[in-house]
Amino acid sequence: MAKSVQTKLVLILVLLTVSTMLIVGAVMVNRVGVFYDNDFEKQMEAFFDDDRIAELTQAAAGENGADELYEIMRVSSGPLGIDSYRHFYILSADGSFLTGSSPVLGEELERSENIISVMSGGEGKNTDFGSEYMDYAQPVTVDGELRYIVYIKDTKEEMQDLNWVLISIIVETLFLGMLVAVVLSFLLAKTITNPIENITKSALKVASGDFSGHIEVHSKDEIGTLSETFNNMADVLKDTLDDIDGEREKLKTIFLYLTDGVAAFDSEGTLLHINRTAEQMLGESWEELSCKFDDVFGRIGMSETFTAAKTLRGGKYIIVERKIGERHLMFHIAPFVAQEEKRGAQGVIVVIHDITEQQRLDQARREFIANVSHELRTPLTNIKSYSETVLDDKEISRETTEHFLQIVVNETDRMIRIVKDLMQLSKLDNNKAEFKFSTFPISGMLKRVHDAMAIQTENKGQQLVFEAGPELGEMTGDREKIEQVLINIVSNATKYTKPGGRIELRAAEDAGHVYFKVSDNGIGIPEKDLPRIFERFYRVDKARSRAMGGTGLGLAIAKEIVEAHHGKIGITSVENKGTEVVIQLPRHSEQPEPEED
Repeated sequence: MAKSVQTKLVLILVLLTVSTMLIVGAVMVNRVGVFYDNDFEKQMEAFFDDDRIAELTQAAAGENGADELYEIMRVSSGPLGIDSYRHFYILSADGSFLTGSSPVLGEELERSENIISVMSGGEGKNTDFGSEYMDYAQPVTVDGELRYIVYIKDTKEEMQDLNWVLISIIVETLFLGMLVAVVLSFLLAKTITNPIENITKSALKVASGDFSGHIEVHSKDEIGTLSETFNNMADVLKDTLDDIDGEREKLKTIFLYLTDGVAAFDSEGTLLHINRTAEQMLGESWEELSCKFDDVFGRIGMSETFTAAKTLRGGKYIIVERKIGERHLMFHIAPFVAQEEKRGAQGVIVVIHDITEQQRLDQARREFIANVSHELRTPLTNIKSYSETVLDDKEISRETTEHFLQIVVNETDRMIRIVKDLMQLSKLDNNKAEFKFSTFPISGMLKRVHDAMAIQTENKGQQLVFEAGPELGEMTGDREKIEQVLINIVSNATKYTKPGGRIELRAAEDAGHVYFKVSDNGIGIPEKDLPRIFERFYRVDKARSRAMGGTGLGLAIAKEIVEAHHGKIGITSVENKGTEVVIQLPRHSEQPEPEED
């Protein structure tokens, strides 16, 4: 590892040194070239000012214009920097060489872009950094006509010589820097790798379960911090493993007391774990590690699921439902890696859910839907039949027509009552019913219930007894809904009490609660039907109940309203002797908040 780190550090530092020197060299060479170009341009601009151009123009107008121009340029060789690398030339209007500081080079002179530009009437000041030379062409005109071209050309040899000197210095510096980089990298690697080797040795000990060794810390830098952190990590890891052992025991205890049954099997189908809940659901007990999958689940027809579950991948599982005694059980069978074998073998885990209550609720839902369908189908059938009779029979009498239409109206009212009750139950179920709580006198509310039901009981020849004095005081709640509950219960008592019977409506108070009691001496309710009396659409005698116009929802609505007031409702009855309904409500209830959509 140390050699690897040293090699990497050497390469990094060498590459860093090389790249730095190359970048510096490129920048310096570039800057030298830019400097020479800019300096050349400034010299030319400074020399060929308006006065100089006027002087050149005057000289060009003479008979020996080229010689006079040559003399002016020769005298100005110093400011122009004329030397062995830079020369001036006097050219004719067509670019031919006439005279200059270097006749030999002048004879070989090529027409540059600047010369061509001046010959075309443009300027000759273009400087190209990438060109092999620098040049400047100054047109000399007489009476607006190009007569001569003063041309300056620099071969850049001086700049190139300077660049080579720079490059040689950079190369020498580069080799020296590489030598320093190699030495420093070895020293740096040694400083880093020694503590890392110590950390590696300690890590190997920790991996084998030995937490006794600690790394000695000799510095306060990052390496020292790493060593201290490793020591702390080893201590934390030891504490964590101890905690895991404790948690494992806790999980084992939790596993035994889970409300869902759980059983685990290895790849050979041998039982690894099974909790008490699973044994209770299956009705037997097994000794762990002493039986197979078939011993536990074979008797309920699940032998083949073990092999099928082992082949599953990607989080898939098998679901099987079985009934054992009175229990409806759902089995989820999924594969897992059996770590106990330490070979990555595929085991199977079975999770058992008791869905008996869910099945009961599903059955109740199906019955509810069937009841709603039946309750609505009957009046719809009657409406359709009587309506078709009126439409099809053209000779039907007016009296019969009115009778049939009255039946249609009655059946429509019946459906409206069913739908209205269903909507009210839906709102109560979803906490969306609107309650209007207020404080009102109890006796006054009961008097309204009595008055509302008095005519009905009188028509049936029944006696309605009302007992509630003003000493009951007041209570807080939704008055209309409480009245609805009491009227519903009194109405039921009226329906199932024979003419001449007695119905009693009483109220009392005790310990902050108000009790309402409705009793009758009617036909009563069979004992087997009492547990289901508050279920929706449940009727003791379905044919008779429908004949009396009931929907089977009244007591269900009453129960929801009472519970919304944080109260209780109960019913006792003896067949052929009578029924008693008791409602307990807090004297002061808090108004429930309807949920938003």
